[in-house]
Amino acid sequence: MKKYMIFLIGLFIFLTCSCISNETIKYKFFYFDVTKNELVTHEVNIDSVNNNREEIIYLLTEALYKKIDVTSKAKISSVPTIITLNNDIAHLNFDSSFHNLTIIEQLLTRVALVYTLTNLDFISGIEISIDNTPITTKNGVAIGIMNKENIILNLVSPNPPTSYQTLKLYFLDKTTNKLVPETRGIEVNKDFPIEKYIIQELIKGPTSDKLLPILPADTIINYIATKNGVCQVDLSSGSSFKEILARDGEKMLVEAVVNSLTEIYYIQKVGLLIDGKRELDSLGIIDLNLLFGRNESVIAK
Repeated sequence: MKKYMIFLIGLFIFLTCSCISNETIKYKFFYFDVTKNELVTHEVNIDSVNNNREEIIYLLTEALYKKIDVTSKAKISSVPTIITLNNDIAHLNFDSSFHNLTIIEQLLTRVALVYTLTNLDFISGIEISIDNTPITTKNGVAIGIMNKENIILNLVSPNPPTSYQTLKLYFLDKTTNKLVPETRGIEVNKDFPIEKYIIQELIKGPTSDKLLPILPADTIINYIATKNGVCQVDLSSGSSFKEILARDGEKMLVEAVVNSLTEIYYIQKVGLLIDGKRELDSLGIIDLNLLFGRNESVIAK
């Protein structure tokens, strides 16, 4: 009987420990999706027993980073290099690559981190440092502790939709290897260049499953502006660029971008840069020192 009781107690402890070690909790994280122009949420499962609070913070910021890296063009530069929790304030230290973000991207990042981490019941605010130096405003004033009350969400949407515009975009047909137009209606702001909307929609890809995207989903628009009929575009070369080029070729990528942009009446030519470069190998065999005009011979009849 005694051995039997010891066995039952041991079995109970084993099962209890097994259940605890496998316990996971769904945590929400928030990020501002610039394609939807709104703050959205996502969920991630985290082992809340085997991880302490700092580790939970790290795993949440890591999940947030991965999601934003794919979905939003306002990317967090990296996960924090150091995380500390003093009372209910989380201190996050990022490396210097954080400075590579634009001002609006930094603001989007701060909003995402504030809403994500203050959603935890043990955090009321966060502080951010870059290389152990607290972040400041453009006037050099330390921002200090941030929470949902003092971070202004409406500032992260500086270009709210104000009108409706129809775009004609070009994507690659799977069977004919020709470009096919796809008409798409979007909401735009009259003070926001329509050229950027066009490239953003090309990055989103076609709605038809018969067409192929011509730009990777992780493409970043570094710069776009039109002057004297020439639209200058600088794009990032994401990890999928080589795959797209290998599949479709550099020529069709250029033709799709150029034909889509020259649907705008005041654009006659397009100049392309990749990561700010015009080197011959920046986009395969394409010479980026040239200006590209519309080419309707590659459009399906």
